[in-house]
Amino acid sequence: MNVSFGLSVFQYAAQAHKRRHGPTGYDDYRSYKPWLRDEFTFQCVFCLTRERWCHDGSNGFGVDHFFPKSARPDLLCDYDNLLYLCNRCNVAKRISAVLNPCTVALGDHLRVDDDGSVVARTKEGEHVIDAFNLNYSIAKEYRRRKIDAFSRWRDSGDEFTIEEELAFPDDLPQLDDRRCSNSRPEGIAESYFSRRQRGLLPAIY
Repeated sequence: MNVSFGLSVFQYAAQAHKRRHGPTGYDDYRSYKPWLRDEFTFQCVFCLTRERWCHDGSNGFGVDHFFPKSARPDLLCDYDNLLYLCNRCNVAKRISAVLNPCTVALGDHLRVDDDGSVVARTKEGEHVIDAFNLNYSIAKEYRRRKIDAFSRWRDSGDEFTIEEELAFPDDLPQLDDRRCSNSRPEGIAESYFSRRQRGLLPAIY
């Protein structure tokens, strides 16, 4: 199979995600959402949908607990237990025993085909697909259309549309909230807001 340009935007990570931020001290776990947006580069951890592609932007995404609140209430506001998911994946989540993208490389377990299907490389990958219903017909068709569109734009030389689709959100979170402590303060300098302020933010990601 020839991998298309469009397919490359649905690429699972080849390495486990290393957290850059470590905020603590919020009483409401939803207060960590700005940090998680930056942490996971404004896209859903499991289906790879980007904020830029949602008509309501970051409102189409929410905070998920890797270990569910019912099983581990002690981790309710533990940042390292929180993930960034689109609302569809958050609602679809059926089981909690799935791969943690911060301890394993999802690319070792999952890939996306050019027809929009998420394909399991391992038994653990099958569990992720089932847990989030990643091959739900509408989700699969959405990915296929995106893949086809990016390939057309590339072939026609439509760089403007490609940059629009792959640009960072306009409302990058400013992570200097003094209401919380931060066990990884060095991450703020590498936040996307800070990079934009220094003129170091790439045009696309």
